[in-house]
Amino acid sequence: MRLFIALDLPSAISAELLATQERLQALGARPVSWTRSHGLHLTLQFLGEQQETLVAPLLAALAMLPPLACTLGLAGLGAFPNATRPQVLWAGLAGDVSALHELRWRVVAATAALGIVAETRPYRPHLTLGRVRGVVGKQQYVDISMAMAHAAPPAPLEWLSGSPLLYQSLLTAQGVRYRVLGSAEPPEDCK
Repeated sequence: MRLFIALDLPSAISAELLATQERLQALGARPVSWTRSHGLHLTLQFLGEQQETLVAPLLAALAMLPPLACTLGLAGLGAFPNATRPQVLWAGLAGDVSALHELRWRVVAATAALGIVAETRPYRPHLTLGRVRGVVGKQQYVDISMAMAHAAPPAPLEWLSGSPLLYQSLLTAQGVRYRVLGSAEPPEDCK
């Protein structure tokens, strides 16, 4: 099973991200495989391929996390690895990002106790809007970069994060689908 731990997004945040995708498309950001509304989430830790027997211990570990919620906001647009050769188009985050890093650290510590090794690259919280797909020529990179530079960023909406959720990625003929396998208890206010 391909698993990851993430935070769900309120419908108003998802709607604003979808509107941002539309603005990017209108400005010529192609070829991009856009994240569908049901796929929008804030990843805390990618777990990769895991045995199904690990699901129950993972859910128990999430339930044992000390409650921590934080106020987050949408902030700007960006691309990985960079603006001139964009592969992943994303919306940035503002607000209590330090509490988000603390929550991620707690998740990584909980999964490490189950033998899961965390990625070594630094955690850069973001909301994936889309991925550049297929063979892309120089002009297409320029078009995508220009769209990113000229599109209105998402409105600076804020929300209170929820509990971490355990997700499964399912590859289907219609693309990747995500299934929530479970969550921790509802969080309290930020510390």
